[in-house]
Amino acid sequence: MTRILGFVLSICLFLTSNGFGSAEISLMTQLSPSEAQSAQAFQNETLWVGRNRNRGMIEYSLEAYNNQGTLIDLVGTYHSNDTIYPLGTDKVVVIGRRVKDNGTFSYYSVFTLAGQKIRLLERKEFSLRVSVQNFAGTESKMYFSAPGGAYSSSNTGNSDGNKSIFTLGSFGMDFLKQKFAYVSSINQIGNLLFATETTLASHNDGLLAIDLKSQKATEVFPMGAYQDIGTPTIFDAHTLAVPVKGSREVILVDTNLKTVRSIKMNEGTPTVARRLGNCIVAALKDTREVIFIDLKTEKRIGHWDFSTLGGQFTTIHNMDLSPSSGRVFVRSALPLPWGSVFNPDRNAVAVGYEKDDAVFKACRL
Repeated sequence: MTRILGFVLSICLFLTSNGFGSAEISLMTQLSPSEAQSAQAFQNETLWVGRNRNRGMIEYSLEAYNNQGTLIDLVGTYHSNDTIYPLGTDKVVVIGRRVKDNGTFSYYSVFTLAGQKIRLLERKEFSLRVSVQNFAGTESKMYFSAPGGAYSSSNTGNSDGNKSIFTLGSFGMDFLKQKFAYVSSINQIGNLLFATETTLASHNDGLLAIDLKSQKATEVFPMGAYQDIGTPTIFDAHTLAVPVKGSREVILVDTNLKTVRSIKMNEGTPTVARRLGNCIVAALKDTREVIFIDLKTEKRIGHWDFSTLGGQFTTIHNMDLSPSSGRVFVRSALPLPWGSVFNPDRNAVAVGYEKDDAVFKACRL
């Protein structure tokens, strides 16, 4: 069934949430069956959703929703929407690519919501030497990562090979001195830049913390210490939340570079974890569930099952939440496997909340 952009399905599914009343789960908007990107971010009570390979519409588009999940505005974008990151207090950075006659270029664009309209503030094209995927930083100092490092078209190579993290200066890209096999994520907390490094083939991952003043790198997790790290997120002003799929746990690391604690996720494989008051909220990729855990007792106080959406929502690739409305927004982005039965409605953005806000209130106590 064809779905129009911004149409919210009227059919809602109700489920029990471990004694805390019922959670309402519904699809907000359907994405392309070939959507593969995690382009979603929550900023200033606005959910930003990137689309790629739209059906019957412009190729790339960016949408803004309010904290209730209602569409505010949408615009076409010059490049693909691969990843989206909050910037400052009211802006987002969108990273993407565009194919041109002389190659595939990476870009970043900065957007904000002016009233009820999405406004483009800035767009920058990167050199062909890098394929940019990640962003971290502030409006005054922006850091980007090219997962495979910089490369040269010449046979002589270049001094920036395997240097993956850089800023943009007056003379082009200014690389940090660290070299990586493959950087899958970067996050900045204070003067530390956390970088996840992976070997790709074996998914034996590691975590580095780079002091941005001295550029000294500290190995938080050595390579191979954990298998298949998910998407690390800034948990609070002093803590990074690191979901580890291989061992089914979320590890909280503070800016002293010590593991604060490890919270086991026996229910499934965590891909993203965020903080809501005194709770950790974890999205489980394989079971399509979101669980709420009291940080003091580690008691499960909420359990929302998005698998009830069936084949219209095949996995959880990304998750955001509104600290004021208690709504949880999850994104499924899993390309249709080659040779499989065509399902036009396999990917979507969905929302969950409780009418009585029982879990939300329990986390906010």
